[in-house]
Amino acid sequence: MPQPHSASAEEESLKLVEDFNDELRHAIHSVGDKNPTPDTMLSRYRFWSAKHLQRAVDGFAFLRRSGRVDGSKFLVRPAIEMAFRLQAARQDPDLFYRIAHEERRQDKHLMQGQPKLQAQSDENWERFKNAFVTEFPTVPIPDLCERCDRLTIERVAQKARMKPYYDSHYRIYSRYTHGALQASTGNIDKATDRADNQIIAVCALVALDNLISLGAKSPNHDSLEARIPRFSE
Repeated sequence: MPQPHSASAEEESLKLVEDFNDELRHAIHSVGDKNPTPDTMLSRYRFWSAKHLQRAVDGFAFLRRSGRVDGSKFLVRPAIEMAFRLQAARQDPDLFYRIAHEERRQDKHLMQGQPKLQAQSDENWERFKNAFVTEFPTVPIPDLCERCDRLTIERVAQKARMKPYYDSHYRIYSRYTHGALQASTGNIDKATDRADNQIIAVCALVALDNLISLGAKSPNHDSLEARIPRFSE
C-alpha cells in the first residue's frame, strides 16, 4: 500500500514547484517576453510552448496552495504532454513538422463547412511548409497521409526520450482527465498525491532547460534541479 503523503512532504515539494514557477517567470522575462534570439520558427515555437507550460505550472501551484488538491490534478496530464512536445521539438525538427501537421489535421475537422476559414488555413499551412524548408533545408519533408499518419503522444514521448513518463505518470493522470472510475472515486489519490508536485517540477525543468537554450537567464537552475530527486522515492 502507498504510504500517506505527509503534510511536510507536501509543503517541501510544493515549495519546489513554486520556486520553479518563479524561475520560469524570470527566465521568460530575461528573454524578452515575446520572441527568443535567434528569432526562428522553431525557436518561437519552443519559447511559446515554454510560456504555455509555465502557465500550467502557475495554475497548478495556485490551486495546490489554496488547498484544491483535487482540482490541481487535472493540470498534470496537460503539463506532461506539453513537456513531451517541447522536448521532442527541441531534439528533432522532423517531429516539429509532424506536430504542426497533426494540429492542421485536427483543425480541418473543426473547419468543416467553413470554406473561408479552410482556405485561410490552407494558405497558412503553405507558408509554414515554405518556412520549414527554408529553416531546415537538409530535413526532408515527410509525405504524410491525413488519415494513416496520425502522431500519437506515445510517439512524441519516445522522440522526447521521456517514454518512461508516458508509461507511468501520463497513463495515471489520463485517468483524471477522462473521468475514469478510479479517479472519480478517489481510489488512486493516495498513489498520486506524493507524485503530483514532483512530476510538475519535472515538466517545469523541461521548460526551463528549453528557455536557457534560447538565451534565458536562470541562476537557480542547478539548485532547483538538484531538489527534484528527493521526491522520486
